[in-house]
Amino acid sequence: MVKLLLMSLLIANIALPARFASSKNARVGLRRTVAWMVMFNGFYLFFLVVLYHRMSG
Repeated sequence: MVKLLLMSLLIANIALPARFASSKNARVGLRRTVAWMVMFNGFYLFFLVVLYHRMSG
């Protein structure tokens, strides 16, 4: 389970910027990348605090 969590971080740090790098406008691509990274990190934090704690205990 821990390995899967770490792999999801690595994939998100590579896949999200790569997805929005092809945007025609660099500012739009940067904004979308930052927005998606914030959403992913919020979901990840929720998963660690709530769900992972319940599953381990």
